Amino acid sequence: MSKIYEKARELGMMIAESNEIKHFKALETVFLGDEEAQKVLNDYQMRREEITKEMRETDMTPEALKGYQEELQACMAKLVENKVVNDYLEAKSAFNNLITQVNTIISFCVEGEQEDCGGNCAGCSGCH
Repeated sequence: MSKIYEKARELGMMIAESNEIKHFKALETVFLGDEEAQKVLNDYQMRREEITKEMRETDMTPEALKGYQEELQACMAKLVENKVVNDYLEAKSAFNNLITQVNTIISFCVEGEQEDCGGNCAGCSGCH
C-alpha cells in the first residue's frame, strides 16, 4: 500500500509542476486582483442560478426554453468579453481537463478495458 501512496504523491507533485496548474494559478492571481472581473463572473453566476430556478418553477414551453437559452447565451457572451475572466476560465478548463484525463486513465487501468475503447487509446491517452 505504501508504494501506491508514494506513486500518488509523485503524481501529485508532477501535476503541481505542470504548465497547466502554473498557468491557471497565475491567471487566478490576476483574476482575484481584478474587482471588475470578479463582479462580472459573480453577476453571471447569480443570473444563471436565477434562470435555473425560474426554469424549474415555470411550466416550460418551447418558446420559454428558447428565451432562457438566449438569455444565458447573452450572459455568457458578456462574461467572455472580459479578457481577465475569459483567460481565467480557459486556464481553469485546461487544468480541469488535465485532472479529468488523469482520473480517466487511472479508472481505465483499475477497471480494465472498457467495451467502447477496444484498446485504442488515441482518444484517451490510455495506459497501454
